[in-house]
Amino acid sequence: MWKVQYIRVLILVILMVPTIHITTAAEDLIEYRNYVDQTDDFENEQFHIVYVIPQGQNDRMIDVNNAIARSVVSFQNWFSERTNFYLIFDTFDDDLDVLFYELDQTDDEMRNYGAWVVTEIERELTDAGLLVDDKIYALYYDGESDWACGGASWPPNVPGQSAAMYLKATPNRPNYMANCGENQLTFDVNVQLYWEFAMLHDLIHTLGFISTCSPNHAAAGHVNDDASDLMYTGTELWLPSKVDVNNDDYFNHNNIDCPDLADSAYLTDLRPNYMNYQYKELTHSASTTQSSTKETSSSQSEQAELGASTTPSQKSDNNPVIFSITMLATLPIIVRIKRNRL
Repeated sequence: MWKVQYIRVLILVILMVPTIHITTAAEDLIEYRNYVDQTDDFENEQFHIVYVIPQGQNDRMIDVNNAIARSVVSFQNWFSERTNFYLIFDTFDDDLDVLFYELDQTDDEMRNYGAWVVTEIERELTDAGLLVDDKIYALYYDGESDWACGGASWPPNVPGQSAAMYLKATPNRPNYMANCGENQLTFDVNVQLYWEFAMLHDLIHTLGFISTCSPNHAAAGHVNDDASDLMYTGTELWLPSKVDVNNDDYFNHNNIDCPDLADSAYLTDLRPNYMNYQYKELTHSASTTQSSTKETSSSQSEQAELGASTTPSQKSDNNPVIFSITMLATLPIIVRIKRNRL
C-alpha cells in the first residue's frame, strides 16, 4: 500500500514542478535576426549586407553572431588606413543592418548557374521586394560554387547591384587555384584574410571600377601593373597591400576623363559609429547550426565573376586567377553576446 501512496506523491510532485525552458545559444542569437531592411539611419547611397543560404542549408548564423560584422569592420580598417575613406554601409541605430534570406532553391540547384550564381540571388531578392535602387548589396552566400569564389556587377558593362562571396566554393576550373571554400571570415577586426580582401575588391567592382579608361586596365575591371594592388589580376600571386599603386588608375588620380573612386557617393571620410564598438569574444561551436525555413520570398542582371571577364554569352577561362591566397579553415567562430560602445 505504501508503494502506491509513494507513487501518487511522486506523480503529484512532478506535476507541480514548473516547466523550465532551456534557451540555447542559437535561439538567443536568432532573436536578433533581420528579415527585412530596417529603417535607415541616413538617406544616402549605401551598401547593404545580406546573409544568404540555399534552401534547407544549415544556418551558421554569421549574420547574428557578428562574424560578418567583424569582417566588414576589418576591411573598413584596412581601406581607411590607405585612403582616409570608409565605405558607407546601411545602419540601424548605429549598428550594421544585416539582412537574412533563404533562397527558394537548393545548393545543388544554385550550383548549376555556374558563373551566374550572384545573378540568380539578385533575381530572388528582387522578386522578394528586398532590393532598393540606390543600394548596393554585399551578399555573403553560404553555398557552393564550382566556378569561382564569388561574383559582382561591373556597371555599365555588367549591370547589377550586388557583389557576392561564395563561402563554400570549390572552383574546379583549370588554373583556378583559389581554394576559397576552406577560408574563414576573420577572427579579428585588425586582421584581414581572404574574404575581407575579396569582398572589398568586389564591392569596388560594383561601383564601376576599374574603368576601361584607366591606363593599366585589364581583364574586365582590374589592373595588371602591380600584384600588391587591391584590384590586381595577373599571373603573379595577389597580395593586396595598396589601393591604386601610383594613383594613376582609379583612386586620387589626375585623369579628368576617367572616374575616380575618391569622388564616389558610396564613400565617406566620417568614421562610422559601429567602428568604435567593442566585441565580447566568446567561443561558440562552429557546428551549432539551425535549419532555417522561410515563407516566400528578379533583375536579370549580368554579373562579372571574380577573376574572370565573362558575360552570359561569352565565357572564358583565359583570365588569370586573382584570388590565390589560401587561409586557415579552422579559425574559431567568435560570438559577441553583448556589445558595448567605447
